[in-house]
Amino acid sequence: MTQHRFIRCSPTAVLNIAHLGHNVSDGRNFDTIHHWHRPAPSERGSSVHWNDHIPVLGEIGCCLSVDQGANGAFAHLSATTQQARRVLPRPLLRFALSSWSHRKLLTIAKIAEAQAVDLDGVLDT
Repeated sequence: MTQHRFIRCSPTAVLNIAHLGHNVSDGRNFDTIHHWHRPAPSERGSSVHWNDHIPVLGEIGCCLSVDQGANGAFAHLSATTQQARRVLPRPLLRFALSSWSHRKLLTIAKIAEAQAVDLDGVLDT
């Protein structure tokens, strides 16, 4: 399940927030994540991978990739689980992953935008 969001700050700031909030992996263990697109070799360093645990769903593999936009960053959060497929019907699993990934991306966006506003205020004075 992938959620997309425009965030009004630099792509680096979004990736830094993801690094701070999660136990980040080097990405070698995430072959099972259904990325929203196949990354090009030139996009190295524009994504962060981590595991999260959600009750009932179990372990969630996450990939946050970020693209540069004209006035900010386009963030794409993909979340995949293997364990919950045995427990939940597919429509319920898709709904749960969609809701969780939407909320997670919204949280990352709020923190990144708030820090960008704080830095703008410091630079203006």
